[in-house]
Amino acid sequence: MAKYTTYETDEIYEVWDGEKIMMSPSSPRHESIVGKLYFFIITYVSEHSLGAVYLSNTAIHLKNEDRDFLMPDITFVSQKNKHLVKENGIYGAPDLVVEVISAGLKNARRDLIDKFQKYEKYGVSEYWLVDPFAAEIEIYALQDNKYVEVEQSIVLDGIRLLVDKIFAEDFSENDSIQG
Repeated sequence: MAKYTTYETDEIYEVWDGEKIMMSPSSPRHESIVGKLYFFIITYVSEHSLGAVYLSNTAIHLKNEDRDFLMPDITFVSQKNKHLVKENGIYGAPDLVVEVISAGLKNARRDLIDKFQKYEKYGVSEYWLVDPFAAEIEIYALQDNKYVEVEQSIVLDGIRLLVDKIFAEDFSENDSIQG
């Protein structure tokens, strides 16, 4: 029989170093941007059979243990790292995490500093910081155990992110990845 570990709660939170960090509900704009990014990423990943893409309710156990976990807005795990994906989350460093910065100083600090340092320390190959307020996407790639900003994704080499469409207020089926 399968072992089931669940987090039975109505609260949304992450846990780091045993500390529960409550998550605020996302704004409609935040979720719209996450949805558009997911669309671009999942389409590219699927077309090239690169791996799997997960949304924010997937726990990422960077320390490879049950106690601590983060829940990025979007996570990509390549075919070569699919062994990290377990029933109750991803155990180890995924290839890519995407965080859309939420309103509020605490939220911004968590994404810009705290999570940046954790993802870097535990070897997440690429971190995308999405700033809905400045309408820009910063891509950081791990080089010599440190993040450096790059112009184009290395993990999803060749993906075209249509930034104007990602941050547009409306998005229709006609706004395909073809541009």
